[in-house]
Amino acid sequence: MKTLWLSAILFGLGTPLFAQDKSAASNVPSDKKEESVLLDNDDFKIYWKNGTHIESSDGTFKLKFGGRIHNDWAFISADDDMKAATFPGENGTEFRRSRLFFGGTLWDRVIFKMQYDFAGGDADFKDVYVGIKGLPVVGTLTVGQQFELFGFTAPISNYNTFIEGALDSSISPQRSTGFRFHNQAFENSLQWSLGYFWGGSDSYGDDKDNDGVNVITGRITGLPIYQEGDMLLHVGMSFSNRHLRGDATEFKSKPMANLAEEYVLTSTSPDDLLLVGFELGFAWQSLHAQLEYVHYDVSAIDGASDATFSGWYLQFGYFLTGETRPYSGKNGMWSRVTPLKNAFGEEGGYGAWEAKARIQMIDGNDDDVTGNELMNFALGVNWYLNSATRVMLEYVFSDLESDAGDIGNSSVVQMRFQIDF
Repeated sequence: MKTLWLSAILFGLGTPLFAQDKSAASNVPSDKKEESVLLDNDDFKIYWKNGTHIESSDGTFKLKFGGRIHNDWAFISADDDMKAATFPGENGTEFRRSRLFFGGTLWDRVIFKMQYDFAGGDADFKDVYVGIKGLPVVGTLTVGQQFELFGFTAPISNYNTFIEGALDSSISPQRSTGFRFHNQAFENSLQWSLGYFWGGSDSYGDDKDNDGVNVITGRITGLPIYQEGDMLLHVGMSFSNRHLRGDATEFKSKPMANLAEEYVLTSTSPDDLLLVGFELGFAWQSLHAQLEYVHYDVSAIDGASDATFSGWYLQFGYFLTGETRPYSGKNGMWSRVTPLKNAFGEEGGYGAWEAKARIQMIDGNDDDVTGNELMNFALGVNWYLNSATRVMLEYVFSDLESDAGDIGNSSVVQMRFQIDF
């Protein structure tokens, strides 16, 4: 099975990602944001551009300070069958993220980032690394605690259409400590990354007693179709080969609300774990959509059963106020939404309003393993007051089943109040 999936990955590298018309996908725009200059002299400039920037006059030194606040509120109700199955559903609020970061470029080539999350009462690492850019062929090398780039929405919680990412962290890899190469080609219309990580690193990036647990994760994306400001088609593929040597691991998922309980929970002790993901993104004027599928292949230790699990989702968004979904060719992902007119601004605007919908399926069952099957349906709206502030409102209906049949249903109404800079 693993050989089959790896063959599919290699085949995918030769697909129309490389056969696209270069002229159609060139000039992928970066984020276009106005700068507010605070100080500018012969030595350096200080300015605001969704964060505070300090830049030397020759551009060889660039520093940025920033942070984010994500405050979530959830109202969860479960039917009697769910309550009987010990999924009662309770209301709650939390600071999902409360972060500060400092990063930049030194002597034109050396890069670094230090980001800490204070949500939960301590200062967990959320990207602490150093690196060098502009290397031949491989582009940028970063070393430290960082994202394993896998899937469409992994490192950009600020820009996610929904409050929660589409696939839980146990299904889509998150941060580990290791080495990662990242580069672009064809004027940013092709992006790839490849990394080697130690899979046992903790929330401070440490792995002081590694017993051979290691991970190789890669991703490649491209733009077969690109018409600036009008239409784009994004395609991508990811893989993560995780050599775990029997360490316990879980395939789990909540009903698109972090304050809810885990409805899907499957524990395994794999010798090796292979994840393969496929992704599509589409934007046409004010409409955007994305689709992902992840296959989860467990090669168990001797005496245990192999297993396969999966997760997929399809989601849509539409800007009622006329904006288009920005895309970063550098990262192969969506980027920051900037309203055509800010709310409460001098131009008398209402900000950007976005309607959204998602269907999601998480299957944690296999022949010899029972972890439940979860189907989620979600509707909602986002209000972007400006490029750094938004309010999110969602309704999520969840249907939970086991191998034996239906378990029950639950509903979640949740909100997020967010600022990021």
